[in-house]
Amino acid sequence: MWLSFLSQEHAACNVHRGRVLLLTMCLAGVANAQTGTIDQRSPHDPSNPLAATFEAGETGFTWQQQIRPARSGRLEGIRITYGDALPGTRLAVRVRAGSGPSVAPPLFQTTLTFPGGANFARDTYLDMRSANIQLFAGVPFVLEFQGFGAHLVVVGSFVEQGPPLYAEPLFLNGAEFDPRWRIGFDTFMEGGSVCVADFNRDGQSDFFDYLDFAAAFAADDPAADINLDGQVDFFDYLDFASAFDQGCG
Repeated sequence: MWLSFLSQEHAACNVHRGRVLLLTMCLAGVANAQTGTIDQRSPHDPSNPLAATFEAGETGFTWQQQIRPARSGRLEGIRITYGDALPGTRLAVRVRAGSGPSVAPPLFQTTLTFPGGANFARDTYLDMRSANIQLFAGVPFVLEFQGFGAHLVVVGSFVEQGPPLYAEPLFLNGAEFDPRWRIGFDTFMEGGSVCVADFNRDGQSDFFDYLDFAAAFAADDPAADINLDGQVDFFDYLDFASAFDQGCG
């Protein structure tokens, strides 16, 4: 049985219980394009009894799923599952730095155009290597979806009782969403070290990195937790200053 929620969600979500979803899995070949290691996983299998769908195509809906990497390195890409798209439906997908809700400039953005087709679910993999997004273990970022006025759902999860299936929060239009819901995804990470001095992750260490770190430090932003001890304090400032002096060789 599908249930629609019409309060805060405004029919933005559907949740399935007790039977197989009325979606036929049709896995795209691009799902095999990634070669990195899965770092974070929020379930997005439509056959899961806890599966739920999110209306992502509607104008006025901007979803942000916060993600907290467990390892440092370059973000290779993210895999999601979508379904029930009308022909020509478009969806903006972005990655932004910082905790949700984030208004930081996009580190990656693309617009997907879907072929359409009812009653299906399809995995799609978004290759993000060209954006050169360097992530730090424990420092959150957000995966963002914004629609353009046509029907499209993305798959995630809903847990009526107990903890959600992914620990990090979900946001809709800048406000934290019902904590029982999570958008599903897999993040793929490449190996390699991250240059701490390249704070804004533009591929070089310069005075803009120092200014950006100083602003984050003053705002008590978790991104300024350089030593990853769970708090932003003077030791982070000292560690960043030392890394900045060394640069990115």
